[in-house]
Amino acid sequence: MGADQFETGPWPGTLEQAFNDAVDAANYEYGHRAYTGQINVKSGCTKAQLPGGLPEGMTPDRFFYAIGSINDEITDEQLNSYPIYKQIKEDIDTLRTLVSQQALDNWYEIYDDKWGPALAIETPKGWYFGGYASS
Repeated sequence: MGADQFETGPWPGTLEQAFNDAVDAANYEYGHRAYTGQINVKSGCTKAQLPGGLPEGMTPDRFFYAIGSINDEITDEQLNSYPIYKQIKEDIDTLRTLVSQQALDNWYEIYDDKWGPALAIETPKGWYFGGYASS
């Protein structure tokens, strides 16, 4: 079986309530089955603690994209040919100034695990969840 990348949010309330609401919505949209590639197949969630919240200008989708790319080697060719890579590299560099490499590595492991919990971040609008899920 494979895995699909998902992101969902914002979900209001406590972390637990937001996660349950996101799972319920995915169950409604994708059905109560395994291998949907969505949050409803995740075992729970783990909060990514960012001091001061998301950096100014960084959206939740950019945060998840940076975490999912934290161990990728971004080449000069990619930086020069595709503007998105420049943004990803800047976001990764910004996150490295805010938290330890160990925290980033832990978040990557959570994000990349299709069977484990979803990665969660809190914003003023509510909770966002992201990661890979079995499909």
